Amino acid sequence: MNLDNKIEYRKFVSKNRDSVPIYFHPEWLDAVCNENWECLCHKNKDGEIDAIMPLPYKNIFGFKLYMMPKQTQQLGVWIKENKNINTNKIKFYSKTDIIYNYFINNLPKHSVFKIRFLSSYSYLQPFQWRGFIENKKYTYILNDIKNTDAIFKNFKSNLRRNIAKAERLVRVNESDDIKLFYEINKKTFTRQKMNIKYSYLLVKSIDDFLKKNKKRIILFAKDKNNEIHSAIYIVLDNDKAIYLWGGSVPKFRSSESMSLLMWEAIKKSSLSVNNFDFEGSMIKNIAKYYQKFNPVSEYYFELVKINNPLLKILYQLK
Repeated sequence: MNLDNKIEYRKFVSKNRDSVPIYFHPEWLDAVCNENWECLCHKNKDGEIDAIMPLPYKNIFGFKLYMMPKQTQQLGVWIKENKNINTNKIKFYSKTDIIYNYFINNLPKHSVFKIRFLSSYSYLQPFQWRGFIENKKYTYILNDIKNTDAIFKNFKSNLRRNIAKAERLVRVNESDDIKLFYEINKKTFTRQKMNIKYSYLLVKSIDDFLKKNKKRIILFAKDKNNEIHSAIYIVLDNDKAIYLWGGSVPKFRSSESMSLLMWEAIKKSSLSVNNFDFEGSMIKNIAKYYQKFNPVSEYYFELVKINNPLLKILYQLK
């Protein structure tokens, strides 16, 4: 790995913190990758960085795998906005092709590349032309959330009723108690007879970064006996809020407090950002729940390329 790339990457993101997506920040990558990430930086003719590509990796049985780290929805490539290029499609395609091919040509030796790209980047053909496979994924977005009255009116009627029911049973409070949040979040997995898929250490590392930069909201729903029914964790990115984690106490699921928390999170997020990202799901029941909020369906691509013949066969057989 070229350490100079990482130093330049950190400096670039530091100078462009208000525009680089939160998942691309070095502090996020350090938290979710345990520093197991590399990066590539593309420079323009003036020698200034104009595009970045973080590369989280795992080493498994001697194979180097570029894969998404836990709790990270999208990465891929981020290109600094250039209005002179973005408003001219001929210049846009030409410049983007140059950047993509630079990154492809300079990828360190690896066995697997499997990275989900930003939903705002729908033009990815240069990767396809170089042998990458595109897998379409979906998320759900509420746009223009500043008008919360209009947002609420567009919810499905039974969702509005559930929120009204929860308002009679619980109150919503903001908190900094990440340990308590993790315990509530863990109960969702316990109910499904599963182990939680991420450690408290990981959650704490992410929260330390987000809390320091005032980029998160933690909400709890408690009843009159001060018993917690559910909790939700929201990340504030530059232009949107992201629903990252949530959890409910199994015996209180009928209170519908999670729907209320989601609604309160949307309202609170509207004070800082314009959009709300449910982070989507390929699981039908979860997707159907998000659809009750009347969001826009937005797709993004996972790009896959397997260079090891054995792993390629295993991938095709799965």
